[in-house]
Amino acid sequence: MEPIGVIKSPYRQRFAIPRQPGLVKSARCKIYLAESFSLNAVKGIDEFTHIWVVFKFHHSKGQGWKEVVRPPRLGGKEGRGVFATRSPFRPNDIGLSVVKLLAHYEEGSQVVLEIEGGDFLDSTPVYDIKPYLPYADSVEEATSSWAQSEGARLEVIYEVDELIQDLNPRAQVLFHEQARFIEESLSLDPRPAYERGKDAKAGQIWGVLLGDFEVKFTATHGAIVITKLEYEPAQ
Repeated sequence: MEPIGVIKSPYRQRFAIPRQPGLVKSARCKIYLAESFSLNAVKGIDEFTHIWVVFKFHHSKGQGWKEVVRPPRLGGKEGRGVFATRSPFRPNDIGLSVVKLLAHYEEGSQVVLEIEGGDFLDSTPVYDIKPYLPYADSVEEATSSWAQSEGARLEVIYEVDELIQDLNPRAQVLFHEQARFIEESLSLDPRPAYERGKDAKAGQIWGVLLGDFEVKFTATHGAIVITKLEYEPAQ
């Protein structure tokens, strides 16, 4: 298969990407279709509120896969077959996500689809796009024994107010635009499964690129504490 386009995403690292689509509604992405496609390829797509995106786990290539994996939702301790999970490490590195469609238009020589709630790494190749059909794609009687809800979210707080005030004026404007996205992403506790539900060890700090910022944080008293913000504009 050949990609039909690529995704521009505020998630610049795999770390902190939500494990399912729709969990961070403020995550706004753009799908740039290849220049060989015109608006005719998406004619009528605005008649649907949501779309399926078939994509490639492009950073999983070459890292192998196992028949039995340990899902984070099970604390990273219990094993399940790869086909009973949504692990990105699969025999074929294909992903599938449903997202909200916000708009579509031409930008230069490319067709662009703006979407909401994406769980995509920046520069993710797209293989296909299909409309989401509620009558066929939503199964009322479907059940799941161990992934029934998104799980608890943590409060996100700032170690000191000066973290934002110390940014330059341009960075402050961008941060206020992206703060909700950053806070929503961190509230899902992006730490490894074995670290969740407990306070970080003394002095233990994690860092992640989200949007235009490198965010350093720790975890204590059931909250994510942002300890440092650095302006690192995306290319």
